[in-house]
Amino acid sequence: MKDATLMIMCVLMFIGGSPASTAGGIKTTTAAVVFATLRGELRGREPELFGRTIDPRTIRRAVAGGDLARAALGLGRPYCVSGRVIGGDKRGRLLGYPTLNLDPPPARKLLPPDGVYAVRVQTPQGQFGGMANVGPRPTFGDHARRIEAHVFDASEDWYGAAVRLDFMARLRETRTFNGVEALREQLAKDEALARHALGT
Repeated sequence: MKDATLMIMCVLMFIGGSPASTAGGIKTTTAAVVFATLRGELRGREPELFGRTIDPRTIRRAVAGGDLARAALGLGRPYCVSGRVIGGDKRGRLLGYPTLNLDPPPARKLLPPDGVYAVRVQTPQGQFGGMANVGPRPTFGDHARRIEAHVFDASEDWYGAAVRLDFMARLRETRTFNGVEALREQLAKDEALARHALGT
């Protein structure tokens, strides 16, 4: 029962949206695993979906280590973070890379390591490619952990809207740059890498 409870908690933590999602052309209903466990059908064995063993501990380790491909394989979809868009300090706009800022997730929400990621941004106006920063902004002396994303080919600000970031690939670690121009040059490289990773 202890293992079943752990599995339920972890799966619920990772659902983060609709229980049915599509990844690689395979439709995976994560909620079915939870319901089967609640009925006692998985007692004594690891849960499976389409013949694939689901190990929540492996998924957690993959997310914590930035191995998004392994995490997506276990989840049946990209790992994601959802939240409402809040106002920021508009530094990104001054750099030429405006960002949407997410309200801080619950403390229990597992996040990938600090760094820059290629993401797919799910918004009320549809899906967009983008790049997200998780963590501090040391170039500006801001050491608070934040989640912000620059959305490609979009101009809306979405203040107050609920959005979801699907983490597709890790691009680099957090760095301190020697001034705004150095940071702007790196952001241009990050955008090129993110667009390549997303196929846009």
